[in-house]
Amino acid sequence: MESYRNMFEVGDIVWWSEWDLVENLGYTSTVFYGAIIEIKIKKNLNNERSVYVAEILPFGQTKTRELSLHLLNKRTS
Repeated sequence: MESYRNMFEVGDIVWWSEWDLVENLGYTSTVFYGAIIEIKIKKNLNNERSVYVAEILPFGQTKTRELSLHLLNKRTS
């Protein structure tokens, strides 16, 4: 996961997708945007493997979210 750490910096604008089930008819994807405010290492409690996560402030919200770096895409334009 070190390669993902090298792709992101604090202040980067990122996007990610989340999937929701729509009344048993299928899934819909929603794209979210935000800014990275911190990058840290977290230990997985099940296997003690370390992973990089970003604390993100989603645009239009006041509460931050923590997402694994491999789920993020950097906005380039």
